[in-house]
Amino acid sequence: MTKQDDLGNSRPYDPGYSPVGPKISKLTGQLAGEIEKVEGRSRKRSAEHQAVFQILLGRVVANLYSAYKLDNGLYVAIRRGKWKKKPPDRYLILPYRPNTLLNILDGLKHPDLNYIEEHLGFQDKGAGKSKLTRIRAKQKLIDLVDEMLSGDDAKIQYRPSALIQLKDKEKNLIAYPDTEETNRMRDNLERINDFNSRHKFELCISQDEDQDLKELLRKDKKYMRRKKGKMPEFPKYDSAKNKLYRVFNNSTFEHDGRFYGGWWQSQPKVYRPFIRIDGHRTREFDYSGMIVYILYSKEKAEPPEGDAYALDGYDPDIYRDTIKKAVQSIMNTTGRINTKGYKYPPGKRYKDLINDLTARHQPISKYFKSGIGMETMRTDSDIAESVMLKMIERDIPVLPIHDSFIIPSTPLKVTIEPDTPIPRMEAQFHNEKALITAMAESYRQIIGSDPTIELEKSWDLQLLFDRLTALKPGQREFIAKAELTDNR
Repeated sequence: MTKQDDLGNSRPYDPGYSPVGPKISKLTGQLAGEIEKVEGRSRKRSAEHQAVFQILLGRVVANLYSAYKLDNGLYVAIRRGKWKKKPPDRYLILPYRPNTLLNILDGLKHPDLNYIEEHLGFQDKGAGKSKLTRIRAKQKLIDLVDEMLSGDDAKIQYRPSALIQLKDKEKNLIAYPDTEETNRMRDNLERINDFNSRHKFELCISQDEDQDLKELLRKDKKYMRRKKGKMPEFPKYDSAKNKLYRVFNNSTFEHDGRFYGGWWQSQPKVYRPFIRIDGHRTREFDYSGMIVYILYSKEKAEPPEGDAYALDGYDPDIYRDTIKKAVQSIMNTTGRINTKGYKYPPGKRYKDLINDLTARHQPISKYFKSGIGMETMRTDSDIAESVMLKMIERDIPVLPIHDSFIIPSTPLKVTIEPDTPIPRMEAQFHNEKALITAMAESYRQIIGSDPTIELEKSWDLQLLFDRLTALKPGQREFIAKAELTDNR
């Protein structure tokens, strides 16, 4: 079975997608009229029901179209029947009408219209297996939407069902009463999303650059060891997914609260340097060892010097990822830990690793396998909120990835010396200094101590540097000015 026909290549239907603009509204009206003709209804829907029908139809079309643009083989997984448990009203974008959704799907797949292909799902209670129905747009529907999106006033947009979401231990959305705290967090998110909506976020890497990047990665022994020689797939992203929301867990606002919803959060680390903000190159800074240092602060204890994820006898180039993963796992769970992929020095196993971690981090070892990680996530998410609000005051957009932040970098000054093969690059680092200041201030205000902040590796600059050094001086100067001075 090819990827084009693989029903496992799917993503869930999300009512947060919707079409915007008079031309696209005209299309949904046209499709609603066509469906009504093939339905054979004995009487028309009420005006209220027809309005809901057309809005829901628009959201189905927006889901199909955005999935196709991300991957033309991607299906949308959708529930044709009723929910096992209806979500609380605060998470419902539209009135709950499962029969209306059925009418839309049946209409779009009707032989006279043939706008979608559909593969029905199933539920086998005896075997304990089930699968949602899969739908995918056919080319005639894509062509219609393309035509309607040709104007500047038409687009597919995304908005999460709720900016503040609370889930139980089974990850089901649950109701909650609004408080001064939830209202404040929601207002802050509205402010952050509104500010971000004035800026453009893109991932800019060509196929040729991707091949150059992969060649660079193959030469990086540390990367090859960590990833076992596996190369990342060429990145895809849904530009409509740019609205942030917060998710709290375990039925309490004291657990989690991290920000989700941004397309940049799911990009492999090596591709994040190719994110552009308003056309500018970007840099990513993160808090190092945050979960460890939060707990040391909680215990009012002094952490050991050096990297929080360093252990004697463990080569950091080989074992740091395992140590970091182990620390995060033992803080986030109370049960069994999946150690698949862990690496150990010769003669050591998982038990030895835990013993070594306990010896180095004795003051906080009582939190191992306590599940306290959810509480530290609430802390780091509050810090992230503070950082973003401080950067808004500085009029600098920032993209959060939990405890790291991406900003537009300050343009570099490039000097090409005659007969010198290596270009000299200088920068004032205005934006970078502003972010580091915001990160340090936010951390001190909430934790009460000084953070460790690191700059993530800039693979894009490494590629450009290699290109510049391989060219003649005149060519280097031309490319450097275009790529760095203007920061495009």
